[in-house]
Formats: sequence, structure tokens, C-alpha cells
Amino acid sequence: FTFRSPDKGMDMMPSIAVLGVAFDGYAPAAAAAAAKKKNKTGAGGMFQTLDFSVDTSTRVAVVGANGSGKTSLLKLITGQLEPSSGEVNIHPKLRLGRFDQHFEDLLPLDLSPVAFLCSTYDLQEQDARQCLGVFGLDGARHLIRISELSGGQKARVVFASLSLMAPHVLVLDEPTNHLDMESVQALIDGIKLFKGGCILVSHDARLISETECDLWVCEGERNVA
Repeated sequence: FTFRSPDKGMDMMPSIAVLGVAFDGYAPAAAAAAAKKKNKTGAGGMFQTLDFSVDTSTRVAVVGANGSGKTSLLKLITGQLEPSSGEVNIHPKLRLGRFDQHFEDLLPLDLSPVAFLCSTYDLQEQDARQCLGVFGLDGARHLIRISELSGGQKARVVFASLSLMAPHVLVLDEPTNHLDMESVQALIDGIKLFKGGCILVSHDARLISETECDLWVCEGERNVA
């Protein structure tokens, strides 16, 4: 697996700043508004007062028990969730490469993998096929509708798309779920060679250790250590 690294020619690489962020969880809007009014935003919620930045040097694995907020943290970082208070500033030129647990939402299911890559990245068909082949999608699947692919095959289309994007930061939520052992090793090697940032959520100890990620632990009780 080969992920194209971002151009390092800029004086300041684009980044994400998370400033004083609290998140009350998926509570009804009225309850969140009441908490804000009482100046208790974050109290009893999922996260409280998060301050950090993410850039092309970031290598982080977010770990914790199921339900501790790992995916919610990624969604806050990438702007998919609005914080209850504080702000998340994403540089307008930042290219963010996302692999979501629900990766079908990232794909146009009515197109073929080749048509998707050609239309998105202005590729010739042979170049799109070559990229899909690198990520292990066999040629017989290149021209059928994405909706007809298995979960593992769809995952490979997403990885191929991420490689062509040349993202500044990869955000990968459980990226090994549909991969065999050989492909997991290929993903590890690809992340190690990638020259951008990477934040991942995974239960795969080998992926975390071999990519030499720092650990952010979602401990519950509004803490990330």
C-alpha cells in the first residue's frame, strides 16, 4: 500500500487546532443548551477542555474501551461533529484523508471503482486500474458497481482513493476490520513510509506498535490522556 505524501513546499503546513473543546455527547439540543446556560458545558459529557493540534508530524493511536468516545473524538477533529463549547480550526488548505468504519458513506455506490477514481482525480482508466491493483482489488471488480463489492473490496477502493489524494493527515477509524494479515502488513508499511500525519483508532496491537504511534487513551469520565 502506497499513500502519496503531501507536498512539503509550503512555509507552514496546514494543521488542525482543537481549542478548549468540550463535547456533551449525543444529548438533545435542549439539554445541551441548558448546560451551556448554567456554565456547565461538558459536565457529565463525553469530553471536557481538549487542547491539542494535529499536523503532518502527528502520529497518534486513539485507544480505549468500546463506548469511550474514540470515534467521537475523530469526528470532532475532522469537523463531522460540532463541539458543545470551544472550537476546532481546520486550515482551509488541509487535505484530510478519512477512512471511516462506515466507509460506504465515502463512496458513490452507483459508480464503478474505475469511474469513481477517474472522475475524482482526473485519471485515465489504465492509471485507475493500476492504483486499484496496488491495493489488491482484482481486475474483475474494477468495472462493476461499487454497491456490488464486498466490504473488504470497498475498503480497498477507499484506500486507493486516499493514496491519490496525497493527504496532509490520514484519519483511520478501524482500518484493519476487513483486511487479511498480508494486507494489514501492507497497511503498516504504507503508513510508515507516508510523510504526513496519521491519527488512527484500532484494536490491532501490531498496527499501533509497528507504526510507532503515540497513545491517546480515552479513559471515560471526560478524559483523554
